[in-house]
Amino acid sequence: LDLKMGINISPKQLCNDEFITVLKSFITSNYIKAVWLDVEITENIIIEEDGRTDNIFKALKELGVTVSIDDFGVGYSSLSYIKKYPFDRIKIDKVLIDHISENENDMKIVKAIVSMAKSLGIETIAEGVETQSQLKVLTGLGCDQVQGYFLGRPVPADIFEEKFLKA
Repeated sequence: LDLKMGINISPKQLCNDEFITVLKSFITSNYIKAVWLDVEITENIIIEEDGRTDNIFKALKELGVTVSIDDFGVGYSSLSYIKKYPFDRIKIDKVLIDHISENENDMKIVKAIVSMAKSLGIETIAEGVETQSQLKVLTGLGCDQVQGYFLGRPVPADIFEEKFLKA
């Protein structure tokens, strides 16, 4: 069973010269497959670009981890970031999902994000799915994945392992 775990990276971590070295060491010392990790970067981190961002993305790709743009749709949402950097996934922010079943504008915005991502070969994940009606709309729009309380609440590692990893 290959699962993927998202790890949020702060601006301070991303700007640290040792970030890639530490991440690589963590992967190696804990016998983790790099493909199991998804590095989640918020839009505002990219805005603070100081010229090293290209090298960081290249190093992450070489490690074999995937990279997601987190909280997409509520920050600056510059499409130039999606064009410039090799994101594997776009995580659509919960704010756009909250009223997607009853707010036509939210639905249209999410539809546009999903369509754009698909045309670029980028997966989409909707954050904060809490109802069946939200799930139904997102499924209809072709969103690749969803996460949120509707599917399950956070649990400690031992409970997760017992529930999902024991055959």
